[in-house]
Amino acid sequence: MVAPVLFLLLFGIIDFGVVYSRQLGVRTSTREVTRKAVIGQFGGDPSCVMTGLTPSTNEPLKEIICSVKSDIPIDAADVRVQVMFVDSNGDGTADHTHYDDLMVCTMAQMHSATGFFGPVLNSNAHKARLTMLLEKAPDIKPSIPTLVAGGEAPLTGQDWAFCSPSAGPV
Repeated sequence: MVAPVLFLLLFGIIDFGVVYSRQLGVRTSTREVTRKAVIGQFGGDPSCVMTGLTPSTNEPLKEIICSVKSDIPIDAADVRVQVMFVDSNGDGTADHTHYDDLMVCTMAQMHSATGFFGPVLNSNAHKARLTMLLEKAPDIKPSIPTLVAGGEAPLTGQDWAFCSPSAGPV
């Protein structure tokens, strides 16, 4: 009689710990890569697997996406990244110029570690959004390659609604 309650509690603790650890990984990776990108260090190898990337020719965008995917302790196929600019300098455009903001959004598929809570967890995603002021951009340092906003298609059953300057907390 006590065993079902004990197993529910035990599996719940295990799944909560794994989900929490992965959420921290998603947030930390998004923060680290965004910080590097705002100072013009976009990343490294742009050859990871990307799903539905638009535009597909911008190397700095690919480097940011691959950097996030490689830093997260989750299979890269279960991670999606979106990069956009936010007009914070008041010039009416949001692009890769000094005093605009860079927003990086990440979503990663949740998985139940025990399988016990799979029906609840496996349909959800870890989400992180970070906006930082662009400190170095081509308009003040021409040696920095131009970054173009874009990103991957969202995970199945998810959308990028949380990746908006006006969206509430993630």
